[in-house]
Amino acid sequence: MHDWVPEPLVFLMEMCTRCRLKRPVESRDRRMGNLLAEAVRILDGAAPLRDGFREELVQASLEMHHRDVLAQQLELELKQQVERELQRTGNP
Repeated sequence: MHDWVPEPLVFLMEMCTRCRLKRPVESRDRRMGNLLAEAVRILDGAAPLRDGFREELVQASLEMHHRDVLAQQLELELKQQVERELQRTGNP
């Protein structure tokens, strides 16, 4: 099982923290959409619950959590950098 997190300096790529494999971010978003669509079909009774589906949903949840945490950290770092620059230049 992989542990995908966004690459810090390459916004369109992410990397597994376990094996260092890289993949485009768009594949994650497309996969998330497909998983959610499959979940709806399962809940509606239009598709059977396949082996490994629950694990894929858990993995997707972990990936989205990592993405959110890193985005919040990046936002905080950028705000701090802007504040330091404003203080350095004397702008309010």
